[in-house]
Amino acid sequence: GTFQPVAITPAGQKSIDKGMKWLLGAMRHDGKIGADENYPPDLSCTAMLGLALLAEGNTPYGGPHADELRRVLDAVLSMADALPSGARRPGRTTLVQHKIGLNADRFLAAIFLSEIIGETGEVDGDVRKTLERLVQDISATQGADGTWGDESWAPVLGTVLGWESLRNS
Repeated sequence: GTFQPVAITPAGQKSIDKGMKWLLGAMRHDGKIGADENYPPDLSCTAMLGLALLAEGNTPYGGPHADELRRVLDAVLSMADALPSGARRPGRTTLVQHKIGLNADRFLAAIFLSEIIGETGEVDGDVRKTLERLVQDISATQGADGTWGDESWAPVLGTVLGWESLRNS
């Protein structure tokens, strides 16, 4: 058969709206967000906020949260550009890295940037450059066995995100 989209119920939309309101309320003025309220800014979480805004139909130039998405984009670019190149050493990690793996921030930033590229107008070149660097680092840190390590709580999830980040890019 053919794919039939499922309609969002009023209760489902109410839940989506409630979640979006919380996310936007937790977002800092510079577009960054942490793993929870009052947590330090986190690239993984900021990229996921960007993906949520995109999923709601926003672009950097249109939609009810275009301004917020532009700030998230700027934050992701600056945070991703500040990442060190090469393999990471286990040690101090963010909550998302602890659960998914040391490269979780790279994976999620790459997925976000690959979803928004082409919608970013004058900063499209910056988006492409940052995405290319992330892809190089993601590729270079993959193990010989195809994974990105087993130091996290859910290494299989980290590997799946790693593959998805490369597939999307």
